[in-house]
Amino acid sequence: MSDNGAPPSPNGDGSQPAVRDQSKVVVLAPGPGAPAPTGRRPDWLVDPAVAPPSMVRFIAGWLALPPINPALDELYQRRLVLHASKLQWWRGTKLGLSGLLELFTDGTVEVVDTGGVFRQGEVRRRPAQVVVRVQKAGWLSEADLVELVRDEVPANVDLQLFIGDRRIFPVAEVSTAPLVTADEQPTMNGHEEPRSSDSEMKPVS
Repeated sequence: MSDNGAPPSPNGDGSQPAVRDQSKVVVLAPGPGAPAPTGRRPDWLVDPAVAPPSMVRFIAGWLALPPINPALDELYQRRLVLHASKLQWWRGTKLGLSGLLELFTDGTVEVVDTGGVFRQGEVRRRPAQVVVRVQKAGWLSEADLVELVRDEVPANVDLQLFIGDRRIFPVAEVSTAPLVTADEQPTMNGHEEPRSSDSEMKPVS
C-alpha cells in the first residue's frame, strides 16, 4: 500500500501506464525475398486429387453419387469425383446426364428428349419424355444405375432407361391373374362351372 492508502500503481511510481495509440501501429511489409501473397485455390478445402481415398468416396456422397466401390482403381475414383463435381453446373440438362453416365459406365450414352425452347402459349401439351440408352451398366448394379438416372431427371418427366435394347425402367408389370380357358365360365359367385354343350340344353316349356 502507498502512503495515502491507495494500491500501488503498475509502474510503481504512482503513474499509470501509457495507453498505446492504435492509430500509430505500424505493420511491416514483407522484405524483398518474401514470397508474394497468393489467392486461395477454389478446392483448398478438399481436393480429390490429394485427399485420402476414404475422403474421396465421402465427397461422392456430398455430390449425391452412388456409393463408390473401394476396390476400384484409386486414380479412377479420384477422376470420377473430380469430373462429377464439375458436371454439377450442368445438372438437369442433357449434357450433364450424358457426361455423368459416361463416367460411370465407361461407354457410349444416348439421351433423347422432347424438351425445347418455346414461345409463350406454344408449349407442347404432351408430357416431357426422356429416353436414355447405355451400352452397359459398368461397375454399377442396375438398381444403382436406375437410381442415378432418376435423381438427375426432373420428376415430371416420363423416363425410359435401356441397357442396349433391354428396358430396365420402368419395369413391365407381369399380370398374376389366373387365365380363363375357353372351357370355363366364371359365374357371379366366383365359382367356375363347365360350359354346357348344345346337346345338354333343354327347351324352355
